[in-house]
Amino acid sequence: MPKVIYVEKPRISTPFLTAVEEYRRFKKNEGKLSIAAERTIHVWRKAFGELFVHDITQSTVDEYVSKNMSHMQPNTIKRNLNILRAIVNDAYMRGFCDRIIKIKAPSVFDERDEHRSETEVAALLGWAMRNLEPIEMACLATAIYTGARVNELVAMRGDDFGEHGVVIRKRGGKTR
Repeated sequence: MPKVIYVEKPRISTPFLTAVEEYRRFKKNEGKLSIAAERTIHVWRKAFGELFVHDITQSTVDEYVSKNMSHMQPNTIKRNLNILRAIVNDAYMRGFCDRIIKIKAPSVFDERDEHRSETEVAALLGWAMRNLEPIEMACLATAIYTGARVNELVAMRGDDFGEHGVVIRKRGGKTR
């Protein structure tokens, strides 16, 4: 009986910087490399520049995000992760790594959700009454109680404030 020899397939060892540069060059040639994307690519280049593509895992991404991006809004983090996903997917398609690297949004988002108690809101509004102009106080109270965004507050008119409530107009004429 012939002897069977198992040969392990060698792991593809492409530096992450090589994959980043190829992705960047591809997007630039396509004419789809925005300044924001360029900045984000630079962030990932600095974050994982010492690694090989196959060394990037969910845990390395989670660790980096929790240490360096926790101050960012969750949607900003998701946009940045979309570019990292595109880089590693492009690396796989070019043969720079031997497997598809799955990256999902880390669970650090849950830590960012903070809700203020009624006592904290009352204290904030008390401070605002003592320290802010009446219009600033009205804007702050409206934002707190309605969840209105700054651009929605700025777009408000005098007749939006009524006896029984506030009308907040969104784009396209929608109200809430």
